[in-house]
Amino acid sequence: MNLGRVQENVSLPPKVAEIAKEGALAVADGDWERARDLYLKMVKAAPDNALAYANLGVAEHQLGNLLAAAGNLGKSTTLNPHIARNWQTLGLIHYQRGELALALSCLTRAVHEAPDDAETRVILAAVARDYGWPGAALTELQRAVEIDPKNASAQYNLAITYLEADPPRLELARRHYYAAIDLGTSPSQEIETILKPGE
Repeated sequence: MNLGRVQENVSLPPKVAEIAKEGALAVADGDWERARDLYLKMVKAAPDNALAYANLGVAEHQLGNLLAAAGNLGKSTTLNPHIARNWQTLGLIHYQRGELALALSCLTRAVHEAPDDAETRVILAAVARDYGWPGAALTELQRAVEIDPKNASAQYNLAITYLEADPPRLELARRHYYAAIDLGTSPSQEIETILKPGE
């Protein structure tokens, strides 16, 4: 996932644009403390800018400050409800907090804003599965693979979903598992034992 790089087509005053640039460099260096400090300055300088709150929210999320992250991302969605990455990150935060209904709501909004984002659909599938909706999880994973057949996470999770079906759909699981392996996913001895031909 590409957390930490929220962009918006907005013209910023030169001083604020410079802060945003410094923040992006801090993010690129993985210096989330510095990024947070810079984005706090950006919020103070441009309190009506959705991007400022979004970037601050992502920095807080990376630092493990989930409530602060959710608050800043929520403010960003109030200012501009069309930034899909904000909804995705909010959904992920709610999922991490065990708030499945809120996670579903945010992630479905993210899909609405960016229907061709395979990674959001993979996260939505995980939440739907944990919520008790295996059919919805399967649909989202199938769609993620259609959108991006090179998404190893989508391929792997689709394989697991087929293995968990009743009865297991071994040939489909095998196809997606080995696609995930070809894309760089580490092999699982447990899964390979289940998928052995003739088993």
